[in-house]
Amino acid sequence: MFVIPCKYQFTSNIIELVVNINKFHPDEKIMIADSNSKDHSYFLKINQKVKGNNLYLCHGNNHYCDSAIWEAYFRFKDEQFFFLLHDSMMVYKNMDVFKNYEFTSSNWLEIKKDMPINTRLYYSGFSTEKTMIDAKNKLETHTKFKFLYEYIGLFGTMFICHRNILDKLYEGGLGNILPTNKETACTSERIWGMCLQQIGVDIRKNTIFQGNMKNFSSEYCIKNFLRRS
Repeated sequence: MFVIPCKYQFTSNIIELVVNINKFHPDEKIMIADSNSKDHSYFLKINQKVKGNNLYLCHGNNHYCDSAIWEAYFRFKDEQFFFLLHDSMMVYKNMDVFKNYEFTSSNWLEIKKDMPINTRLYYSGFSTEKTMIDAKNKLETHTKFKFLYEYIGLFGTMFICHRNILDKLYEGGLGNILPTNKETACTSERIWGMCLQQIGVDIRKNTIFQGNMKNFSSEYCIKNFLRRS
């Protein structure tokens, strides 16, 4: 199934995105997790254009991609594969090829110990050392996972994965850490990368885009940047 967190603005691709997903995946469920959008007319427009009864709307998604994927995980317990995409994306063809892998990242970034501290903080998504320490405390207090200083970050907290992977992450306590703003959503990209690494997932192995933040388009889809708060 497809899971799409959405904070609707006129610049969002959500209508065209869902129409295209339905075109290439007519039998797949599509859940839109609405993040308190002021304008909900987009959902009515989608409903008029999408065929079948596989479209679901979840209101009150307050914690970005994280709460969207966990809502789908618990709400649709028979689903085995989850495509977590941004509402700023566009899909160009059937993406079932990615079901051949347990986990596929959208894109990733590599953080190494020997980076200068200012560079490491900037590229790791921790805007300050305080933010980094806060992430470390949350991991060590609320999960079974450790904070890593060398790891592969998961861009956008956006991915395709088998339910088995989410089982392991949830059992380890990842569902206990939810972002509350744009800064902590960026931190979440790093936390997911650390946790995935600790359950044995190399997110560089399979990726939709080129990897290491080099490209954001492929034959399957493209990621646009809307610069929202």
